[in-house]
Amino acid sequence: MIAFIRALKVLTRVDSCCFKSKFYRKDLIDELKIFGMSSRHHIDDFMRGRIIGKIEEWRKITDVAREFDITHSVVSRLWKSFKTTGMCSRRHGGGRVRSTTPAEDRYIVLSAKSNRRTTA
Repeated sequence: MIAFIRALKVLTRVDSCCFKSKFYRKDLIDELKIFGMSSRHHIDDFMRGRIIGKIEEWRKITDVAREFDITHSVVSRLWKSFKTTGMCSRRHGGGRVRSTTPAEDRYIVLSAKSNRRTTA
């Protein structure tokens, strides 16, 4: 428990100092994982399939979440989306809508290369 408190104090010190390297901070986050604290990461499709398979075997969502070291809400949302859609893949396409087409992009690059002195 003392090592856990020490790691938390060092981690907060690293967060407050903007000049520390990211690698040092990553090592401390990995050290906190030893104590059961997980960081945010995406679940790959294979892991999603394993989670769905465990729940289909009539295992409790809390047990599956504990086994994979994922929060209960993530597993619950995954199961809910699988029941409604029948798929367990991630949602893509949440970005901004493109304003130019690929053909317009090629034309802009071509005109910028041919007329180097013109401005936007």
